[in-house]
Amino acid sequence: MNRLLSFCTILLLFTSCKSAVDNEKYVSIIKAYKLSVEKIIETKDYWYYQNLKFLKGNQIIYRDTSKTTYSFDNKLYPYIHQSPNSIEVLIEVDDRPSKNYLRHFKLENGKVIELDRLPTLVCEPKNLDSDNTLEIAGYWDYSQIWGDNSDITAYNPLIYYEMTSKGIQLDTTLTININSEIYGQFSGYYFSESIEVSTKTTDKLGEEIKRIEGIK
Repeated sequence: MNRLLSFCTILLLFTSCKSAVDNEKYVSIIKAYKLSVEKIIETKDYWYYQNLKFLKGNQIIYRDTSKTTYSFDNKLYPYIHQSPNSIEVLIEVDDRPSKNYLRHFKLENGKVIELDRLPTLVCEPKNLDSDNTLEIAGYWDYSQIWGDNSDITAYNPLIYYEMTSKGIQLDTTLTININSEIYGQFSGYYFSESIEVSTKTTDKLGEEIKRIEGIK
């Protein structure tokens, strides 16, 4: 199933049990897998988490020893996608003042592999084209405006992924076609301030995001 669990089931983060470490939280995944994070800072508006771990049963199979800070404020994450042979998990990284991004993990045969980073998503998986497969979409960064007439901005592509039986895969055709429509040509899969485009493209980008959000 592409929508293997409801978001309400996935996001038991703040109602799940506490460990002996009072600030440690657990999220159940499926098939005996779970992840844990430790709350390090709590402010009026945000909770910050570090020390991400994946566990199978009570055994730690992956530990993040970096200072990466995670966010669980958005109800979309963690998003879990199950394929016949693996489980994929998307977790939001707090990267302020830059735009947040997603870490993409695959759980397979009791091991954890980190795959490519993904941009944070516009919405939950939907059928964004004419096929029978659900897609997700997101963009990498926030654009600034410059130029003598404030009419220049950065190339900021929307990236589309298909939720397939083989996993979460880049939808190259949809990505190339939509960004060619927005920007006049396709200039790659990543945000770039060195590729200057007209600020008129932000209107087209906004229209496509509204289209995605409006799909039922």
